[in-house]
Parts: sequence; structure tokens; C-alpha cells
Amino acid sequence: MARKATERDVKPGRQLWVKDHGGWRQVVVQDTTPSSKGIKVVFRDQDGQEGQRLLDALYRSPF
Repeated sequence: MARKATERDVKPGRQLWVKDHGGWRQVVVQDTTPSSKGIKVVFRDQDGQEGQRLLDALYRSPF
């Protein structure tokens, strides 16, 4: 079962996982920003693509 990330997991340099188009993708946290909907996490994947998601969409482990 996938384990959701928590606030203490979203420090710059930490590796987390996102579910993207039905598959899992490992990402590295670049920065965090508080928003009205929660904590927004800016990340980069292994291909160098940047992205951002709310904290509740990130996982410590997909397994």
C-alpha cells in the first residue's frame, strides 16, 4: 500500500513519488510553498522535467 508523504518528507533534496498517468514516477523535491489549498511542492524528475503538486498527491513509497 502506498504511503502518503507528510510535511517532514518535503525537504529540498528528498526523493518522493507521484502517480502520473497510471504509473509511478520518482521525483526530487526542489522547493515548497504554502498555498491556500495546502503545501505546494515543486519537484524535478529523473528526466529533468519540473512539476508541482500539492503535498497530498505525493508519496514516500508507492509500494
